[in-house]
Amino acid sequence: MEAYCEISGIRLSLEHYTGPGHTLEVKLGTGEVLWTDDRLFYQKPKVVKVLSEQERTAFRKLLEDCGVLDWRPRYYDDQKMAGLLWKLEVFFGDEQQNFRGTGVTPESWDEFIEKISVLIGKDLGL
Repeated sequence: MEAYCEISGIRLSLEHYTGPGHTLEVKLGTGEVLWTDDRLFYQKPKVVKVLSEQERTAFRKLLEDCGVLDWRPRYYDDQKMAGLLWKLEVFFGDEQQNFRGTGVTPESWDEFIEKISVLIGKDLGL
């Protein structure tokens, strides 16, 4: 859990080849949850929720439960060029760890998306 306690935030970008996507950013220092719908032009992120201290602890716990820091840096299958394009940036102060995928996700992905959606109160629209 120690590494997960050091996480200061995440940025999760999701898009499909056939349409627009969106970006979710969680700043654990302030508890701000920011949402951006990616369209043809830049959209300013909107604060959709402010997490309580208890929710911030729960957020770090869900990251740990899903083993996010153990994910491979890249998930790619050249046979699955269509589908979900995703990128997860995990921030530790001034440093970050990146994970990404094209058409393929980690084993715990569905649990990760479901738990985040419940915690932030926003359907990630997958």
